[in-house]
Amino acid sequence: MTATSKKPSSVPAHKDAAPAVRQGRVGTDGLPLHQRLIRREARIWPDQRQKLADMVDLAKLRRTSTDGERITDATLTRVGIDVLCLLSDDLTGNDEAELGAAVTGVVDDLLRARDLLRAQWPEAMDQTSVAEMVTFLLGVAKRAKASPKMAK
Repeated sequence: MTATSKKPSSVPAHKDAAPAVRQGRVGTDGLPLHQRLIRREARIWPDQRQKLADMVDLAKLRRTSTDGERITDATLTRVGIDVLCLLSDDLTGNDEAELGAAVTGVVDDLLRARDLLRAQWPEAMDQTSVAEMVTFLLGVAKRAKASPKMAK
């Protein structure tokens, strides 16, 4: 087996992945979900409203269990905020369009890397969630920025 064809044993969780995990949030033990959360209103575009509703329906269809919390637009909004927190180092811009373009660029790079990894190691990627893969790739990207050797 050559060095380029070695299959990764697992995709390690990135240390910044912790905010994306609902369980274990500090100071939230024992209360119902709605009492653990802070009320926050956000204005969204009409097309975002429809896309969010469609994603809620899709997430509900993909559920493997009916136990646990309901999946709502607020659920996906919280998940989206966690994703933005993971991408905070790349969040630059002067307005919504520039901020969106910065984040979209990073996500596009991550999706391309995911596709390359899936093509190289399909059996490993079948057992790895996209969330694990994204947090791993973010960690690699951050280390690459920090290391002069990797940046070249």
